[in-house]
Amino acid sequence: MNYYVGNALYDYIRDNKIRHLYFFSESVWQLIYGNKNFEPLVLVLAVGMKNIDSFPKYDFNSKAYTLMKYSSEIINIPLLLILFSTDQTEIDNVFYSTNGKTIQNIKLSELTIFFHNLGLSTSNTTTKKMKNDLTSSAYHNWQRSCLGHNLIISDIDLWEV
Repeated sequence: MNYYVGNALYDYIRDNKIRHLYFFSESVWQLIYGNKNFEPLVLVLAVGMKNIDSFPKYDFNSKAYTLMKYSSEIINIPLLLILFSTDQTEIDNVFYSTNGKTIQNIKLSELTIFFHNLGLSTSNTTTKKMKNDLTSSAYHNWQRSCLGHNLIISDIDLWEV
């Protein structure tokens, strides 16, 4: 399956070696989950991995994670790391961490309940937002089709540090 992996702005930053701007593409998505009133409730760092094993390892000191962790602490909302397989077009489970230390396995149906318990109004319905030309991952496809139309989910596309 073809997924979205970047854009002309990322190419420009990379080609011109602009060091104070950070972006993450291909297998890393930094997301803000909020309610329909645009209030942010949960930060999600979703990371796609090939050949994912029973309990994958993740570097909690990575730039992507530390930027999200810092933001989580500043705005006082939870951060959830989600690791999922990029070898599959559909997934039924992911791995997650809420504490930046341990990783656990969870079924997507349980993840929906977990999000609901964090205050998100999940509804097991599809989003009303039009799809871009391409989705970005199997997790993105699940998120669009199962979390509901009462959520606002935004990408963090660029950081200035």
